[in-house]
Amino acid sequence: YNQSLIAVHNGIHPFRITRYKLNTSYDKIMDHQLLENNHPVFGEPTLGVLLGNIFYYITDSPWGGYDKESLMLPEIKKQANHILRLAID
Repeated sequence: YNQSLIAVHNGIHPFRITRYKLNTSYDKIMDHQLLENNHPVFGEPTLGVLLGNIFYYITDSPWGGYDKESLMLPEIKKQANHILRLAID
């Protein structure tokens, strides 16, 4: 988006959304901007999409909510998903 890459950082703490500004060849990061960091509804942020200049993303994927048999835990099945949006300028 506008010569930058929007990244969802999960699997690390704190969870965050970052914008990486790229050079004109799109092969080097020139700068970065923290867009969201450790939001209160973050479970494990994941997939996102840009619509115009708005980035919508899922804040609480169920990746950690499975038992040893790869079955989703009952409390995770009942959990509501959250979608947040960020204006990217």
